[in-house]
Amino acid sequence: MKDRVFLVAVRLEVGGIEEILGSPVIFTGVGKINSAIAAHHAIGQGFRQIVNIGSCGSLSIPVGQIVKIGRALQDIDATPLCHYGETPFEDESHEIILDHTLETTCFSTDYFYDAKQNPKYSPSYLKSIQTSTVFDMECYAQAKVCRSLGVPYQSYKWVSDNGDGSDWQENCRAGFEVVKDLLAEK
Repeated sequence: MKDRVFLVAVRLEVGGIEEILGSPVIFTGVGKINSAIAAHHAIGQGFRQIVNIGSCGSLSIPVGQIVKIGRALQDIDATPLCHYGETPFEDESHEIILDHTLETTCFSTDYFYDAKQNPKYSPSYLKSIQTSTVFDMECYAQAKVCRSLGVPYQSYKWVSDNGDGSDWQENCRAGFEVVKDLLAEK
């Protein structure tokens, strides 16, 4: 049985390293499907603690800040069968609680939010972007796989943008260093 593994979307987020604090890194690829496949694969390899780290966007948290996620939300839209963010015919699909002591939310979507393109997004999507602490493209899918297979899951995000991804790469490098120090203290 293996212990902890880090799931990271792309190499650029962590400078391409393949180990963090003695634990291996699995690069998932971008998006909820790639992320779910990677989480399932990691658990199938015997890892029993999944830690997601990576960049995210936020309209309320300044660029460079680190957030530990308390609840994961999703962007599915199956109205009128159910409310926005819920999976039809599935209980407890609106949110996944990662840490009941934290109010921070991560809204996972397969759209890269670009503030200049607001007219293309649905009102429900925009409301979720505006009311969530942060938004990304992986957290909810990984959390769902881990919850369904009974494996502990944590997610730490660093804010790399606020709907303007022009400095994303530079902001990723700085955020990763802070997360690495934070995890080393635990």
